[in-house]
Amino acid sequence: MDFEEKIQNCLKDRVVLKPLTRWNEAYKEFPRYVMEYLVARYVNPDYPVIGQQKIDRILNEHYVESGAKELIKSKIKEKGEYTLLGQLQVRLDESRDHYWAEVPVLGSNFVRIGKRVLNEYGEVLLAGGAWGTMVVEYDPQYELKGRLYPFYVREFTPFQITRIALDDYVEKRQNFTTEEWIDLLIQSIGFNPAKVTEREKWLMLLRLVPFVEANYNLIELGPRETGKTYTYRNTSNRSFVISGGRTTPAVLFYHRGTRKIGILGQRDVVFFDEIANTSFTDPDATISVLKDYMQTGKFSRGGPGILNPGKYRFGRKP
Repeated sequence: MDFEEKIQNCLKDRVVLKPLTRWNEAYKEFPRYVMEYLVARYVNPDYPVIGQQKIDRILNEHYVESGAKELIKSKIKEKGEYTLLGQLQVRLDESRDHYWAEVPVLGSNFVRIGKRVLNEYGEVLLAGGAWGTMVVEYDPQYELKGRLYPFYVREFTPFQITRIALDDYVEKRQNFTTEEWIDLLIQSIGFNPAKVTEREKWLMLLRLVPFVEANYNLIELGPRETGKTYTYRNTSNRSFVISGGRTTPAVLFYHRGTRKIGILGQRDVVFFDEIANTSFTDPDATISVLKDYMQTGKFSRGGPGILNPGKYRFGRKP
């Protein structure tokens, strides 16, 4: 039995053939885990075209750019409900004693969320959100404190595993040698292990350490086009990539106006891409808080102290 057959036999429905996710260049903007979910659900590896065409129809109908938000709002209103594909995040608004969904495609942070969705997926939606399909209804009668909130997320199906049972993976690991397991990990993050050296494999695995090790800080000094940004953007929805530009303390830590925790409090991994090209509105204060967070895993900025012992961050210079 060769390596590929062993993977198929041992892991079965967990296996996604990554080449099947790359039939359309227009889908490059989607995180890999989103496309892999769709391929795993709809594509038969022996007859991929039919499933790929179905995915084309789904994305054409249900995925929209944020610039088309007014059109989508109109469709929801006129049809009464509409199925959308995109990101969903939930927060608790203590002042109103209400849970709100944030739906970027609608450009709204005040979308009502169904209790069943909260009960089933609240843990992941309240801790950074998830990609998935959602059914959004329109109810022009709902008011809260004199303000109308017509949009309502009735159903949600995530595009990623919300609960991972590691015991099964530990059991399956016994069927592979160490070299085979390393190659499987390299394949899983989107690279071909046959095209890289053993040292390069270890460097690629080192990039994954912040996902599993608390309060781990890493700087990678390396050439362009070696998969650094790709890894952090496509491996998990629990990571966040900051690609240069200006970054504020409110975005990173805590927004005093909205009383919303920033990226470092929401994501497991924060990756500064081209950190040399990133500027901070208040460099001294920001770097001081960052240093404290990198050392202790907690930060405080004019609001509640945030302790995240399970949070990790990653930065690099070009």
